[in-house]
Amino acid sequence: MVSSLDNESSKPSGKLKDDRNDNCVAAMDVSNEMIFMGSDLMASEKNLLVELASLIGGKVVERWTPEVTHVIVSTSQCGACRRTYDFLLAVLSWKWILTSHNKVSKAVDGVKVSLELGHLVEEEPFEVRFDEKGFVDGPKKRRHSIIDKAKNLFAGLHFYISKHFDQSSEQSLRELVVASGGRVLEVDSLMLKDPSPSASSFESFLYFIYNEDYPKDYNPRDFTKIKDERCEEVIDVFVKTGARAASNNRVLDAIATLDVKILDVICLDQAN
Repeated sequence: MVSSLDNESSKPSGKLKDDRNDNCVAAMDVSNEMIFMGSDLMASEKNLLVELASLIGGKVVERWTPEVTHVIVSTSQCGACRRTYDFLLAVLSWKWILTSHNKVSKAVDGVKVSLELGHLVEEEPFEVRFDEKGFVDGPKKRRHSIIDKAKNLFAGLHFYISKHFDQSSEQSLRELVVASGGRVLEVDSLMLKDPSPSASSFESFLYFIYNEDYPKDYNPRDFTKIKDERCEEVIDVFVKTGARAASNNRVLDAIATLDVKILDVICLDQAN
């Protein structure tokens, strides 16, 4: 994986942004104004981004908006970016997600190259390939799915979110599910029904999203109690609605890889 990154990313491209494939530009409805957003960047990287935006007549925003055209992310020593809320929204919204630094593949910083050349270089050589969980090419797959007019990731699917999330986490998860084309149901909207294990279409399923993460400040002595409470909730929802269980991390995996089938992957921890 790393060797392929070396071949693709080691040389900066001097091509102008407008040299991109015309069909790609039309499908993505790219405007002339470049709107950048940094995710998990150092102060020095943010300053360079502001400088580039000023040079090419673009702008930098602090918070995510649908108008963002490029998300610039910091990467680890192995070239992986953190899976932030902004990163996942950018994947779902077919935005360019570009690396600011990649030590292993010796990739040149796309922002610095653009500053040196006086224009925004072609994005693809600087596109992020994988995230901290090891999932590859989510951003690229999403852009190609837009061009191919593929349906939204969770189109036709319904989700019910566990009560064992704090307000901020629940809201972020809700927004990501909706951005993926799914529908989040409230408790009074759930329909009682028998499970249908013979159903073959993902669109016929209701998913219950349970919290796989534990509170940061929880007492280790409460581990068993917390786990039992969440297992009981999963069982209760299944018995009443026939909903399939999918952890919050499994939902994020599906979004990062743009693969709805990941929702039904059973981990060993779940099976036990």
